[in-house]
Amino acid sequence: MKDISRYQQKEGFTPLEITKTSIKSISNMKTKQVFVRSNKMRRSSRKDDLSLTGFTILEVMIAMVVLVVGVFSTLSILTSALQQRAVSREYDIAKNAAVAKIEEIKAFTFSDIYGTYEQGVDKYFDVPGLVTRADKTDEGLIVIDNTNTDLLDISVCIYWRTRNGKDEEFKMQTMVAQSE
Repeated sequence: MKDISRYQQKEGFTPLEITKTSIKSISNMKTKQVFVRSNKMRRSSRKDDLSLTGFTILEVMIAMVVLVVGVFSTLSILTSALQQRAVSREYDIAKNAAVAKIEEIKAFTFSDIYGTYEQGVDKYFDVPGLVTRADKTDEGLIVIDNTNTDLLDISVCIYWRTRNGKDEEFKMQTMVAQSE
């Protein structure tokens, strides 16, 4: 009977409405509600308080800090990777230009190399895809050392400014011997 009077006060039932069937349905409903509530949210520590509680503000703040740190770390890594990709691309452009220029030089005869590149107008060349340095020096330079009459020491130097504003250079050397 205690249960019946408690439900009368809480749920607003009158004594005539309470039967064995309604008590069973109320008991089943109570069990189901407690089961559902206990699975979805935490219950308060007081037994008589049936209100549900959520997360505390401290837990929410800690979760937000962890989330923000994770997002900023990911963005930092992504930005760094994109910058490294651009620098690597510029080095590839410089290397390919140096290799192409050395192959072009090797196509000449030994006697024509020094006259064409060291004394001629072909000593300087532009490299498409690279930004010229701030001091306006040409991007590509060919230097030929002919101190040994049977051997030419050829250096191809490429100078450019990276997207970060840093001056870079790439050098490649080869030697061409006079064939007998």
